[in-house]
Amino acid sequence: MRSLPHSADPVEPHEQHAQHEQHEQHARHEQHGVLCRFRSEVYACLDARADALFELADAVLCAYREERNRVGSIVCTKCREENPATFELCWNCGWSL
Repeated sequence: MRSLPHSADPVEPHEQHAQHEQHEQHARHEQHGVLCRFRSEVYACLDARADALFELADAVLCAYREERNRVGSIVCTKCREENPATFELCWNCGWSL
């Protein structure tokens, strides 16, 4: 009876899961490193009041991310038209949502 080549050997499900988890952990570690380097470079660009400016920039970016991730819809109080939750004005009548 011929044996399968090493690359075709069946891998136990728990080994596959462990390998997947290890790969995911490595990817998260790399992403964290990229983010840390980016934050350090941005901070280095700021002169006077670097801490305050950095906190302000971070707050703006976090608010933008939250806004872009809103889901659902909003009904306009003026024309009763349904709008995506990310809209600030009604697409139908221009009323502020």
